[in-house]
Formats: sequence, structure tokens, C-alpha cells
Amino acid sequence: MLTQLPGISAYFCGSAVTYREETKSSWLDVSPEVIASNTAESQATTDAMAVGALNKTPEATHAAAITGHLGPGVDGAIDGVIFLAIAKRHQNGTAISKSESHKLTSDDRSARQLEAAEFLLKTLLSELGS
Repeated sequence: MLTQLPGISAYFCGSAVTYREETKSSWLDVSPEVIASNTAESQATTDAMAVGALNKTPEATHAAAITGHLGPGVDGAIDGVIFLAIAKRHQNGTAISKSESHKLTSDDRSARQLEAAEFLLKTLLSELGS
């Protein structure tokens, strides 16, 4: 969604889509132990993804990560639950500045993807504005 904006490359460094556990670990340095003890779709894993993305992108000041359960075929208790994290670079290192879960309202997978992206963008813009 962001890359549709002309001139966004002045602000947007890049992105990584990491569905698999091994990719989260190798691309974003998410510890396999974090994934094993919390699952690949958890707040702890999402926090680690955001920190890993920021650590891998030295020119960035913020990084965002999102993961969750968009269905179909997942347990009803976690169906439609997403996890979001925003990491911010400070002079003394990287820290999570926002970490939360959100329950999506749509039942359609495509609509859920759009809703999740919009939630991430609104949260990120709010964080950047503060």
C-alpha cells in the first residue's frame, strides 16, 4: 500500500514477507526458541520480527511487523487475531515502541488482509506522529 505513493522511496527502505518459521529466523534473526515457546504467530515473535527488521536495516529509524491468523482452518479462538509490533531506533539501541494484538472483524481472507494492512498503517502513522 505504501509503495503506491510517488516518492515513497525517500522514506520506505523495504519489506520482507516471512511466512515460514525458518525464514523468520534466517531473514530477521528471530530466535527459534522464541518461535518454539510462543508460536510463529504470537506477540513475542512479532516483537522479535520488528527488532530484527530494524537491526537489518541500518538506515531505518522504525520497523513494523505483523503476523497472525487469517484463516481458514484455524482454531476459532485465534481465527482473525493479528499481532503488530513497531520497533524504534534509539541512540542506545533498538526498542519496541508499540506492541499489541487486534481481532479482525471480517470473515473473508482477502478483506482480512486489507483490514490488517490498514490497521498496521494507521498504527505506524500514529506512532510516527507522536
